[in-house]
Amino acid sequence: MVALLRKNFGHLMFALPLRRGRDPPSAWLDPQRVSGNASVEWELALTDEQAMTRGGGSAAGRSLGHRHRKWVARAGTVMVLVAVLGGPWRPTDSRAGALPVPTGEVLLVVTGNIGNTNVGGEARFDRQMLEALGTSRLVTRTPWHPDGNVFEGVRADRLLKAVEARGEAVRATAANDYRVTIPLSDFAAHDVLLAMRIDGRDLTLRTKGPIWVIYPDDADLPEGERSERMIWQLVQFDVE
Repeated sequence: MVALLRKNFGHLMFALPLRRGRDPPSAWLDPQRVSGNASVEWELALTDEQAMTRGGGSAAGRSLGHRHRKWVARAGTVMVLVAVLGGPWRPTDSRAGALPVPTGEVLLVVTGNIGNTNVGGEARFDRQMLEALGTSRLVTRTPWHPDGNVFEGVRADRLLKAVEARGEAVRATAANDYRVTIPLSDFAAHDVLLAMRIDGRDLTLRTKGPIWVIYPDDADLPEGERSERMIWQLVQFDVE
């Protein structure tokens, strides 16, 4: 940790006093002690002479001073990091695929057998997060648009990979509480799209959005099954 401070905060000089009694040392950033030196310098209020006085001038006293210096430096490192970072330390997920917390309106919630979550054991996505997974285009016809349209959105298999889905199917739920079960094998076999745009326009609740599950018209499925699984106004995937 000290090496990290030297690398990133070497231009700062800190003063660390040792408080009397049994209280732990306090630390602060002294605005009067700013240096261009490439190393971090520590100033300890407990000197060798003070330590020797407490230890009766013996080798034990010198050892006491050394131990106090070492302890103060370690404690001060943590406290300085708190001061520099501007608040208490909070754990973060360092995995490369860790999901951020949504900052906009949540459009889709993924629950169930998933290994990657961001809020209370669920994976919640706003529009920006969905688009960050990578968008795709699909030109296809549907029973509701027989002439064909250009749909844009996120491939369902890409979303399920992001949440580390483990299961056989998803239970899809719409805003009006309509539900349908979709096999996970569909998403890889048929390039199923979670469409958020149609012909360049955002899908809304009035136009079967904001998310509409779209299968390509050449999907090797009975037409009834294909139509049934193209759930619109999608709000939740529950992996089973």
